Amino acid sequence: MRLAVELYGTPIGSLEGDARTFDFTPSDAAIERFGTNSPVLSVAIPLTPTQRRDRAGRRRNWFSELLPEGDRMEQPLDGAAPSMHARIQTFIANLLSGRAMGASH
Repeated sequence: MRLAVELYGTPIGSLEGDARTFDFTPSDAAIERFGTNSPVLSVAIPLTPTQRRDRAGRRRNWFSELLPEGDRMEQPLDGAAPSMHARIQTFIANLLSGRAMGASH
């Protein structure tokens, strides 16, 4: 599964993989716009051309923490163009529930 991640109107990378292995890969455009090792997304997820494998769990946890808790997780999106948070929430919810999801652009 793959999901494009955007920040400030710039595609900054993608989430790829399944529920146990998904990871974030920054795009070249994000690194060019915000700089190598930029913490624009998070200090825990600097934009680097090659992500450290030993930090993959940290990146998965960071994106997983964007999910709402309890009953709010079951509420549908309002139909508006999905924000980064909503798109990530949908992607991770689908990963965790085992449902397949195609690419989102």
